[in-house]
Amino acid sequence: GDLEIRPVEEFSEDEADWAQAPPNEGQVLTQPGGEWGWYNASQVVTGPTWGGNLEILHWNLAVGRWIRPVEDYEGCVLLLETSEEMPTAR
Repeated sequence: GDLEIRPVEEFSEDEADWAQAPPNEGQVLTQPGGEWGWYNASQVVTGPTWGGNLEILHWNLAVGRWIRPVEDYEGCVLLLETSEEMPTAR
């Protein structure tokens, strides 16, 4: 089915103590999420999504594993996330 993605209402840069159960309930400081900024957003795109963590995708592409033929991705919307490396937007 269709899935509409939206900006998060709040987020945290703090790490939870996963040794606690439940982890850090109410102890992790959050801040309001901002609006998304889009570049070259003159059109709406829809389609199946594909992608993931940029570094993991690079590893998979580098070794040629778990990647389907390029034709299988035709019409897909590419979603990417970065780790802490944060490459520039250009």
